[in-house]
Amino acid sequence: MRRACGLSVLGIALVAAPVRAQLTLGATAGDVAYEQVAGTSSFAFNPELTLPGVRRLFNLTASATTASDGSRSLEGGATLWGATAPVAEHLQADGMLQGAYTSPRGDSASYSLTAFVEAAYTGDDGGFALGGGALRGVITGLAAVNALRAGARGWRDVGVVSFALAVQPTALSNRVWFTDLTLNAEVDPGHAEISGTALLRQSPGTGVDLGGEASFTYHVTRRVALAASAGRYLRDPFQGLPQGLHVNVGAMVTVWRPHAAESEGVGKADLTDLELKALGLGRGMGNGTVRVNPATSKKLAASGKGRGHRP
Repeated sequence: MRRACGLSVLGIALVAAPVRAQLTLGATAGDVAYEQVAGTSSFAFNPELTLPGVRRLFNLTASATTASDGSRSLEGGATLWGATAPVAEHLQADGMLQGAYTSPRGDSASYSLTAFVEAAYTGDDGGFALGGGALRGVITGLAAVNALRAGARGWRDVGVVSFALAVQPTALSNRVWFTDLTLNAEVDPGHAEISGTALLRQSPGTGVDLGGEASFTYHVTRRVALAASAGRYLRDPFQGLPQGLHVNVGAMVTVWRPHAAESEGVGKADLTDLELKALGLGRGMGNGTVRVNPATSKKLAASGKGRGHRP
């Protein structure tokens, strides 16, 4: 699995090499309180390298985290996203290939590889998409877990607010399955970005559960941003890890910025997050990080058009 992830990252880098890079350095302080488990505070350093282009994006992330209980964790990930040129002005296909790695000190490392594709219709104020993909996750010392996920989503701008709704059924090879219903709203007044997400998860094993997160980012300059987030994690449907509450604050500095790159139609921000942790398979600290992806942030976007559904 490690070799497959390494080859994927190498291939992604070769494809993305001609594009000028953008580098952001972030630092995050956070606190998490799980039910029936002692809470912990943490500090994380989060560098992020992004290579944006017209209808393509390559992203490398890393995180080094230390917590008040003495635990430490190293994480890394690579994402390649791309979309076709619009057909008949409104129809596109887009897809994502993503690899992730987590190595907690004193615990088992985990790896993942995700592929997801979809067909999208994009209009002036909104659109919808249908897609599907597969994931393979490995926790060292345990059997690999494979998953299939389908997705249907729609988005629309209503005045200054952007709304998005997604339904995602997921089935794992261990016969566990669940469906996520996610509603997101975002508004960007002045130098700020404000967003809220509500998540409803239905599973035969655990019934219905509710989670969500609110986040606020303020761009002091086009290179410096401050951010905060708070929310509720849902119970892990695979490992039985408890649900909990988290609060994070952080700051990001953009070291390099690429030249402006125009785009049209469906954007990277439209493709639903399919990271391994979103499926509950990660063995990291679970306290979350505050990050702003410069290539998709409305205030730091290279194109200046933002990270909305039509960047």
